[in-house]
Amino acid sequence: MHPLRSTKVTRYLIEFVIAFWMHSFVVATDILGYQNTRLPRFYFILLGAGVALIVFITLSRPICASMPKSLWVGVLILNLAIALSYIANGVRYESSFMLGNMVSSWLMFIALYCIATRTEISVRVTLIIYCVLTSALLPFILAKSEMRWGRLFPIDFHPNFVGMIALISLLGALGVRSKIGALGLAALPIYTMWIVSSRASILMACLAAAMTGLISMRRARHRAAMRTIALVTLACILAASALLGGPVRHAIDYLGEDVFLVNDKYRGVGSGGSGRTQLWAAALDLWLENPIFGVGFKGHQLLMPDGMQAHNAYLMVLADMGLCGILGYLLVVCVPFYYLFRRGNALSDYPQRAIIMLTYVAYGLLEPHGFGFGNPYSIIFFLVAVDTSKQPILTQAVQPSTLQRVPLPEERLSSADR
Repeated sequence: MHPLRSTKVTRYLIEFVIAFWMHSFVVATDILGYQNTRLPRFYFILLGAGVALIVFITLSRPICASMPKSLWVGVLILNLAIALSYIANGVRYESSFMLGNMVSSWLMFIALYCIATRTEISVRVTLIIYCVLTSALLPFILAKSEMRWGRLFPIDFHPNFVGMIALISLLGALGVRSKIGALGLAALPIYTMWIVSSRASILMACLAAAMTGLISMRRARHRAAMRTIALVTLACILAASALLGGPVRHAIDYLGEDVFLVNDKYRGVGSGGSGRTQLWAAALDLWLENPIFGVGFKGHQLLMPDGMQAHNAYLMVLADMGLCGILGYLLVVCVPFYYLFRRGNALSDYPQRAIIMLTYVAYGLLEPHGFGFGNPYSIIFFLVAVDTSKQPILTQAVQPSTLQRVPLPEERLSSADR
């Protein structure tokens, strides 16, 4: 039995703590509302309480892994960029706002370091627990919603935020080994993403489903048979498309018109993707005015049209922290991919890790939920990224430097000479 999981009671303790920690930010938003000015303070309290609990649980455990220097260089650059962005734009923000964000960043990475170097966390179990917790809350969120602009609009949340937490729940459902259990847990998140019309989340859900199928085929024992089944299925789909042109065309039209709203007056392609193209252009203009240090971490929204976010995580980081910030952010995001593909199937929960990391990177192209502290998607991504990058180390008991020669008894030496 693994020394870090010595009893059945504490076996999944750290997974429960992380899942509840991620879920607590959603609960706080549900209680206060996403536009409440007190919400950032509650986020900071929840962040600090979660970090303190994680440090308390892991402090007595031995260090079982180390982190690559390239990743820590990225973390250091990213946090320095936050500080420098405030130094260059300090007159715009209150001291409490700047100090809170700087401390929050370090707190999150301290928690991730403790988890990665002192535990053997199961990402699959963590996501399943989070899925169960979120599925219990989603009906209450949807019940307190109203139709607005052709979509269900929760009172206390932005619809895309609800779609995001439903997406994370779906990723957890995909990790359930029972197919019936996986379908049961996935039903509500899929319905939620559809009813709130979170198109970015729906796209990532499709990507996650496709990746799950591909990884399952790759890890299957009978790969040739799986490829044959996949080719036959594809051939059947193409044949059905040719024979049933009308129904298939109607299905495609339904996806385009009713699900992704490509021709919608307010959210279609003609509107620039709900005004995303205009926001992207505005974020680029902000960066060009402050190319090195940006306008201040989490400050670009104050200078954007109508106080909107950039709707792109990378442009958001670029506008907030300039070239310094995007360099650190890309290092923290990209370095773990090297270790993910290097370790590959050696990770028991490799499919969940790969899906989380790839969908997060793609999701950032359409939504602003990139580097944040009250964001469950960011927390689970950075946790997976840091934990995947760690390098196991030998314990003191089996390190070569501790091995000593044991002299043989004289009787055995004399018998050997004969």
